[in-house]
Amino acid sequence: MAKLKNYISTMNSRDKELYKMLLNTCHANRDQLKNFISEARVKNYMKQGILEEIKNSRGTYYKLNEKGYKFMAKEFGQENCKYHSTSAYHDEKLSAQYCKVYLESQTNNSSFQWKNEQDLKQEYKHTILELRTHIEREYWDRAEKLELGSTVDSVIITESSTYAFEIITENYGKLEQEKDVYAEGLNVTLVKEYTYK
Repeated sequence: MAKLKNYISTMNSRDKELYKMLLNTCHANRDQLKNFISEARVKNYMKQGILEEIKNSRGTYYKLNEKGYKFMAKEFGQENCKYHSTSAYHDEKLSAQYCKVYLESQTNNSSFQWKNEQDLKQEYKHTILELRTHIEREYWDRAEKLELGSTVDSVIITESSTYAFEIITENYGKLEQEKDVYAEGLNVTLVKEYTYK
């Protein structure tokens, strides 16, 4: 495995799992990081200069910086598109869901796939074209819903279910309906978490 100087000598599977979460959620709190790596390792990431601490009125958050993403991508490859966000509070809620699904997969010795908003946008045109290869009206209706809707935060695929997940903030308004329409286009249930209720 590749080596980093000074504070981190080698990377392991737990580092890879943390990288996968941050690739999909961008920001996390310290306890969420510690679902994957130890407190000492979190400190070493920061000393190494690959993990940033962000403080605001809502709390303290962490994210990989560009140096961190580049190193991790070189070390582990990149299974997902990199999710971009400037809302640490929103992303912390995404990370909570990611950790929940991850820990359930560990308990059940099962796997899961997380498609983030960027992944879904990448697949968007292909999905619509695929739906339109069918002659049944249902598929064409789903394609239209994908075009009219707004991309959800993520789609989560476990061994027992597939569902969309969205963090709903107080300023969504009509956008919430567009998320519902998008999920209908994917033919999945939309699980919502409200940050203001």
